[in-house]
Amino acid sequence: MVSDLSAFSLEHGTFMLDPLTYMVVIDGRRIALTPLEFRLLHYLMAHVASACTHREILRGVWGYDDPEAANVVAACIWRLRRKIESDPAHPHHIAAVRGRGYTFNPSRPSPH
Repeated sequence: MVSDLSAFSLEHGTFMLDPLTYMVVIDGRRIALTPLEFRLLHYLMAHVASACTHREILRGVWGYDDPEAANVVAACIWRLRRKIESDPAHPHHIAAVRGRGYTFNPSRPSPH
């Protein structure tokens, strides 16, 4: 069973999530997310201090545990990055952790 952590508002750095509207606000800019994208971002933000494995994300967001379904997580991460990252090809907020999974970084990227 999926825990409904996404029922609670979260705020980290310049990110704010509103569970009533599935909206995320970054630097005062509203971004519409699908319910699944919202739950994924909410899950990562709720676990901001750790890297989450594909299986942990599957259990927490989708409600099942299938070691063969890592591509499901990766595809949703890719769609979410396209909406929240200034450069999705070089993500800052949702980073891949080699051999582990993904982690969330709420801080602004430093200028190049």
